[in-house]
Amino acid sequence: EANHPFAEKCRLFAEANIPFYVCPGTSSWNSIGGRTDNALGNIRNAIENGIKQGALGVLNTDWGDGGHLQQLPVSYLGWAYGAGLGWAFERNEGMDVPAVLDAFAFHDKSQIMGRLVYDLGNVYQSPDFFVENSSILFWAYSLPLDMMSRTEVNAQIKNKFRKKKADFSFKLHSIINTIDRVMAPLDEARMDRADAGLINQELRLTAAMLKHGARRLLAILGEETPDQAGLDSEFSALIETYETLWLKRNRPGGLTDSLDRLAGKQPVYPGESWEQFLPGIAD
Repeated sequence: EANHPFAEKCRLFAEANIPFYVCPGTSSWNSIGGRTDNALGNIRNAIENGIKQGALGVLNTDWGDGGHLQQLPVSYLGWAYGAGLGWAFERNEGMDVPAVLDAFAFHDKSQIMGRLVYDLGNVYQSPDFFVENSSILFWAYSLPLDMMSRTEVNAQIKNKFRKKKADFSFKLHSIINTIDRVMAPLDEARMDRADAGLINQELRLTAAMLKHGARRLLAILGEETPDQAGLDSEFSALIETYETLWLKRNRPGGLTDSLDRLAGKQPVYPGESWEQFLPGIAD
């Protein structure tokens, strides 16, 4: 998280005279679309305190926990900010991140892509429903579609949601509209990259997966049922596109595992079950 105790941990290493470096992260894992504000805060926190306590350097990390559900361009923001602060913290701490992404990551003359990815990465905050080190839209995939119609499952999770946020349904509808608004300018981007078309597809899949996650949560709340909403056919299309895009950039290793977790065929993390769906909801 952005408030990770880097100050305390770095001080302990320094006082013990142990050489160390700091390892922040892009916050892309367990999110699908990234977590922009958390990524920037985590990276800034780590590097600032590493410098204060004499860290040897910084290793900026990017993970595929719980199935690697985020697409490659989602991580560009964290990598760019980490590179800037790792090289010259004071000069780059307040960098214009969207502009940097347009110039050095997406090579987008229209200056659309940087802001689009930045805003898409902040969608995780829109439901106003905090789940540690992840996004609630990611966790929506941990419950298989065929379990959503089970009365006992639906009632238990629905009650947890309603205890936490009375207006949760309204926020889920709003988040779908927000994603559409953020994605609207994508076709106007002018990326000078050989993989510009692939990036376009990857971000469209990212947006579709986030929206599908919101619709799953609406189904749990009883506003839509899997049959009425067409969630089954929608999810099948997402799975097909996900597999196709995976193989365009990555080796096959890991694909089956990620597909199984995406489809709810195995727990997001070993030892978990649907009863632990959406950690922290009951707190």
